[in-house]
Amino acid sequence: MQTRKVAILSVPMDLGQGRRGVDMGPSAIRCGRLEERLEALGHEVLDLGHVNVPDPEELGVESTGPGGGMGFLEAIRTACTEAAEKLLALSDDVFPVILGGDHSISMGSVTGVSRRERTGVVWVDAHGDFNTP
Repeated sequence: MQTRKVAILSVPMDLGQGRRGVDMGPSAIRCGRLEERLEALGHEVLDLGHVNVPDPEELGVESTGPGGGMGFLEAIRTACTEAAEKLLALSDDVFPVILGGDHSISMGSVTGVSRRERTGVVWVDAHGDFNTP
């Protein structure tokens, strides 16, 4: 098996939708010993930490629209920019794994890997719809 350098970045975002709780995804996956399991497979793991995402209550604005989130657009943009910058700083020999959060992290995660020659995205979320873009 080919071993790789793997970088893990957590983006605990729940500002892009109306339900609370999805921000706990990254910590739950990390508590499941993701880093340890990757190392057991022989991979070198770089922990990029987490992107700072404020709690909705800290922002002093109301979410708007049926899915919520539009009132938090600036905070979402800021968090996605931070994620993209961390990912863009990685060398091409590092395989990024981004743990989220709601679907709004796609702006930062896809932007962050877009300069790579070959880019693929595997998106796993709470419902098994497996849509092809």
